[in-house]
Amino acid sequence: MKAKLRDHFGFSKAETYGTLLLLLLMTASLLTSWGLTWHHSTQPEPGREQDIARLERTLALLEAKNQPQKPAKTPRKSGPKKERKRPLQPFDINTADAAQLSTLRGIGPVLSARIVKFRDKLGGFVRTAQYAEVYALPPEVVERLQKHTYLAKDFVPKRLNINTATVKGLAAHPYLSHAQARRIVRHRTLHGSFATVEALAALALLDNHTLKKVMPYLTANARPARPKATYSDE
Repeated sequence: MKAKLRDHFGFSKAETYGTLLLLLLMTASLLTSWGLTWHHSTQPEPGREQDIARLERTLALLEAKNQPQKPAKTPRKSGPKKERKRPLQPFDINTADAAQLSTLRGIGPVLSARIVKFRDKLGGFVRTAQYAEVYALPPEVVERLQKHTYLAKDFVPKRLNINTATVKGLAAHPYLSHAQARRIVRHRTLHGSFATVEALAALALLDNHTLKKVMPYLTANARPARPKATYSDE
């Protein structure tokens, strides 16, 4: 190859070696350039890895946001356990005080005092239907009273003796008006004691409806001697 170069171009021996060296350098330079180009083509572009990582983090955050979140559990407070409320035990309406009545829902100090006052004026409840006669007692409270109270079978209400009671004493009863009480005492004073309570209806001193309501609270026992024909509203 050296001889061909010298013969073809007329190069001297030194020129021939120089030319060959130049060709080798050019070839090496081209190969190096191609190698670098290929190497750079196989490497990711600058900043590409950061972009890919950022995109992956964004996708992960979006996926976590779209998933339904479980409600955080409220830590249990340490302390004494609450006791379960025991069911109310039925109680005797005629012996209960205001405090016991107040244990029923809807009955406060005012209503409980009103129930006790009406019961005492009556002489005691003899029918659960009488609960509704308490002034301004709501129907739902009446139902609770009927559900959680009872009337003792051996209960005997307080009774007024129509042969000894005064007008004021009779009129104090919720079922008797002052006019009715005055008629009873006047007839007794003028005509003597009553033999029975039923005589009040027979003598037209009380109507049948009133007598039926007040009957458990009246008695005609222990009749005194017939007084003189004098009359007083007291």
